[in-house]
Amino acid sequence: MIFATKNLKVRAIAISTLVACITFISCSDDKNAKINPHKKISKDGVMHLNVATSPDFKPFEYIASNGKLSGFDIQLLEKIDENLPDVSLSIHETSFDKVLSGVENGKYELAMSAISITKDRSSKITFSKPYYVPSFSALVVEEYKAIPVTTEDKSMIQRDEIFKEGIRIGVLKGTPTEEATINEVMNCKNKGVHVEVKSLDTYKALLKELHDKNIDAVLIESVEVDNPEISQHSQLVSAYEVQISAPYGYGIAFNAKNTEGLVKKFNEQIDILTKSGYISSLAEKWNLPMIGKNNSEKDNGTKKKDDNDEAKEGKNSDSNNVDNEKKDTEIVANNSKETNEESAETSAEAKKDESAETSAEAKKGEPNTATVEENKN
Repeated sequence: MIFATKNLKVRAIAISTLVACITFISCSDDKNAKINPHKKISKDGVMHLNVATSPDFKPFEYIASNGKLSGFDIQLLEKIDENLPDVSLSIHETSFDKVLSGVENGKYELAMSAISITKDRSSKITFSKPYYVPSFSALVVEEYKAIPVTTEDKSMIQRDEIFKEGIRIGVLKGTPTEEATINEVMNCKNKGVHVEVKSLDTYKALLKELHDKNIDAVLIESVEVDNPEISQHSQLVSAYEVQISAPYGYGIAFNAKNTEGLVKKFNEQIDILTKSGYISSLAEKWNLPMIGKNNSEKDNGTKKKDDNDEAKEGKNSDSNNVDNEKKDTEIVANNSKETNEESAETSAEAKKDESAETSAEAKKGEPNTATVEENKN
């Protein structure tokens, strides 16, 4: 009986201690609930968050030759992490479908993987404001002369030249580009102009239709020009930027439950890095076209380099990949002072780009096909 009594006393003390600990932890969590809804604040007050990415979409995220994650998104994420002393980010590699589902079910607090903000996705997860707004390019066969190139520098196609009566446009099915094109076509229809849209499953099928003269152009995001499925046909087709703005952008995805404080933190960083010129500078290093860039070039009296100049500089060559990896290392190694100097140098251009870059808050409509979740763009 004495032994049993002693055991009961021990158990009572243990239970009391456990209750006290739970009460303390609960209070601590309540205190930080608005900052960190997932209750992962360590003793030093730092939020430890898991970030998902799918490293198969160069130049946004990919595995470099040294085996490390690299790319525009990765460097931007590292910069945000550096600017937030109360946040510690751990990046996890996974497939793109698991990036989205992982954020939705709470496995990851957030994801950054060139994720287009769409109405369908926004019903399941919460997005930051766009940090990158893509531009579009049209693939055409010049000798067919279905769509004339009328701009002075011969590098662009005017919107009215591609969205005009009788033009047939091909797009990749289930992508935000398809949605953007359909929206443009509907605008044309309201003005009495008939433009046909043909959606196919692969770039190979689209390019075949283009060569067979069944369509007049293939509309893609400009970043996709270097996609191997397209670049291998560079001798047969030409790519020209189209002067239309995307009705969507790439955003950082968050778990939809109780993330208001976290999203606000990242939105503030996107604003700061946009205004400082960091995002514009980073996009330039990765040869990513930014909305408004061409207008800035015209204002400055400069001309876009022709294809021969680009070839000399290696923009579309294998050597460019090495240069980008070197830039990756340089940016990561830079201290905050160096980054501020870089931002100051590019702020003039960034001010011209800022209005267009930060104005793409409108979300695009829900895609017509269920395959959108499996497409990066």
